[in-house]
Amino acid sequence: MMEGEFLCPVCGGLTEKIDEGRTTGTRCTRCEWSVVSTYTSPIDEDLTFYEMHIKKLNRPNENQIKTISSLGGGNFLQAKKQITEGNFSVRGKARMILSIKNKLNNANLLFEISPDFKW
Repeated sequence: MMEGEFLCPVCGGLTEKIDEGRTTGTRCTRCEWSVVSTYTSPIDEDLTFYEMHIKKLNRPNENQIKTISSLGGGNFLQAKKQITEGNFSVRGKARMILSIKNKLNNANLLFEISPDFKW
């Protein structure tokens, strides 16, 4: 038996880890024994609605414009206008805002989030 492996309390067989979505636990590879629990990430329990606004950028590059366009900012020209005017904003829960935050960071776009965003 290797370190980190556990034996089934019913039949003595090796167990394997279960990690399927929000379900975590262990199950026997030989019999039907298992023990499971659910785990919800704290970010998914955050019910706050956050507002995110990009800051004006006079000369956005193609990647920045495509990023805003893909986030629902319309076509290329509309997205460019939203960036140069600082008119792109999003409202949503923490998981969604985190995803958009990462995309904006990757595109080197500056933004503000309110209320304070700890994620």
